[in-house]
This record gives sequence, C-alpha cells and structure tokens, in this order.
Amino acid sequence: MHKLTLTIIGILFASYAYSQEYVRMMQSKTANFYEIQEAFNKYWENKSYERGKGWKQFKRWEYLMESRVDENGNFPDGLTFPLKTDANALPASLPKYQV
Repeated sequence: MHKLTLTIIGILFASYAYSQEYVRMMQSKTANFYEIQEAFNKYWENKSYERGKGWKQFKRWEYLMESRVDENGNFPDGLTFPLKTDANALPASLPKYQV
C-alpha cells in the first residue's frame, strides 16, 4: 500500500513538473508578456499542433494582449476585472445600470 501511494505521488509530481509552464505564468501577476511568450514557444518547440492542447487558445490570447502591453512586456494595471464587482466601484467613465 505504501509503495502504491508513493508511486501515485511520484506520477502526479512528474505530470505537474512537466505541465505547461506558460499557463502558470499567465495566471501570475509577476510574469510579463514576453516571458510568457518565450515559455510558450519553448514548450511547443519540438511538438506538432494537436487539437485541444492549448495552442490556438494561447495564440488568441497572444494576439489580444500584444497590443495592450508596454515596450517591456508589462501588463497595464486594471487589465483584469474581479469576478464580482460593486456598481459603485466601477470607473466613472463606465455607465452604471440598475438591475
């Protein structure tokens, strides 16, 4: 039983270590655009395109974000929105609707 548990933990750790680093970087607030782009290119360097593996999703994100970062690849403040917002917390430039 102990060997089985260690084997499962080893497999999970190995799959986590091999997982797509660029995805973790996209969720990080410290990584910049060019670092994420480099990690994506390194991950896909010797792989061929396969449906459902994240290539197209990244390329869409890359196209969207490329024009929004500064010359150093830093994301602008306030680029992401919280899941739930208070209407009074929204910027004054956005219209406020009563629900």
